[in-house]
Amino acid sequence: MQRHFVLTTVALLSSFLLPITYKAYAQGQQKIDGLATAAITLKYL
Repeated sequence: MQRHFVLTTVALLSSFLLPITYKAYAQGQQKIDGLATAAITLKYL
């Protein structure tokens, strides 16, 4: 019973946290890509 409860909790937490983590990661990637694009643009101006 305890093990089932733990597995359910983990499953719920991961399904709740994964989209948030992914969204934060995607936003971070966009910022990095933006900085890289800006740096390349400035380099070739």
